[in-house]
Amino acid sequence: MALLACNKEPGTQVEVVPSGDIVFKNYQLSTVKTRLIGKWRLIYGEGGFAGQAVYCSNCTVEITKSDSMYWVEMGMPKIASPILWLYAKTFNDTLVYQMSIHYITGNPRTYILDRIYKDSLIFYEYGRDGYRFFLTK
Repeated sequence: MALLACNKEPGTQVEVVPSGDIVFKNYQLSTVKTRLIGKWRLIYGEGGFAGQAVYCSNCTVEITKSDSMYWVEMGMPKIASPILWLYAKTFNDTLVYQMSIHYITGNPRTYILDRIYKDSLIFYEYGRDGYRFFLTK
């Protein structure tokens, strides 16, 4: 995986933050962060080798202005980590924004930021069998 500088912004104009649908790779990091900040409710994840869907009735993911992620499932913290923002290639050589974090257990994980479609935030685990997650505010 080739890592590039995360700051896509030098020499570019200030971007207006879109209020509707957004495909993150088409925008500056500051715009992406503005749309992500807040508490999201995890509706479900799908993927893995079996392609199964996993629903979560009491799961939240919060992304803060101070570049941290807090993921809570059934009242138990799963992630409480600073976010390392990356702008890097995926398996198919597409440049995308990525959030690199650590689980409470210390295990690292990278999430690929996909889009906000209607009211759903969509991101997925970096891996050929990774889960894709769907969240709403």
